[in-house]
Parts: sequence; structure tokens; C-alpha cells
Amino acid sequence: MKRTFAELIHELGQELDIELELDHLNVCSIVVDEQYTVQLEQDKYKEYLILGSAVLAISPGKFRENVLATALKANDIYPRPGTLAYRVASNELILFKKMHLEDLTAKQIVDELSLFLDMVETWKKAVDSGNIASLSTATPTKKETPNPFNIK
Repeated sequence: MKRTFAELIHELGQELDIELELDHLNVCSIVVDEQYTVQLEQDKYKEYLILGSAVLAISPGKFRENVLATALKANDIYPRPGTLAYRVASNELILFKKMHLEDLTAKQIVDELSLFLDMVETWKKAVDSGNIASLSTATPTKKETPNPFNIK
């Protein structure tokens, strides 16, 4: 019998040793280190898990153009922990990733979330500091951590 999305989220909570649940929109939000919020949801066809997180807001101007051009270059690297995009309504750089739900395990999600969050943090720090030159080639690597989110 096929596992439900709610069951997968419950298993993820057990893997992270925290309580996770879906809201009324069938979305689970995880706040990490009180800095980042990662949303987990199914696509409308219930085939993929979508991870999403805002990286940071970027003010209009030449610097934002440079950041977005660098993001496009980063999106050309494969494999990558996520895809960068720009949300016009909030002037935010965002990161998202799709994972096929069939046979997906909570452990696999934890591993991918770790890389995903490393990419969010790397981009946030670089853009905040104005140092975006090396970002197009910066791809986090897998590392072994019992709890990548430092969630207590």
C-alpha cells in the first residue's frame, strides 16, 4: 500500500526527532536556526515533494541584476541541491527542489535538506556580504551529520 504524504512527513519528524505536521494547505514548514523556513509540499499531481525556501530579499538595481545572472549560471550546474528563482512580488531570491515521491524515504529527505540548507546559507552570506563572484561554482557537498538543522 502506498504511503500518504502525511505519513512521510511524520516519518521525517521521527528522523529529525521533532514533531512535524501538515497545515490546512497540506504544507509542512520547518524553521531552522530561527533564520530559515523550509516549506515541504506535494506538487498538484502528488508525484513530487517540493522543498522551498526564501534566501533573502534583494533591492532593485545593478547588484540584483548581477546576483540573478549568477543564479542563472548556478542553475546550469548539475547535480545541484536546488534551483534558484526570483519571486517578483517580494523581491526575493528563492531556492526550490523537486524530489520524486515514489520510494522516497525520510533519510533521503534529511540528506537532501542538509545540502539544500547549505546552499541557502551560502547564497545568503555571499549576497549579504556583496561577494557573489564565486557563487556560480559553489555547490555544497554531502556531509554526515546526525541532525543537519541543529534542532533541539
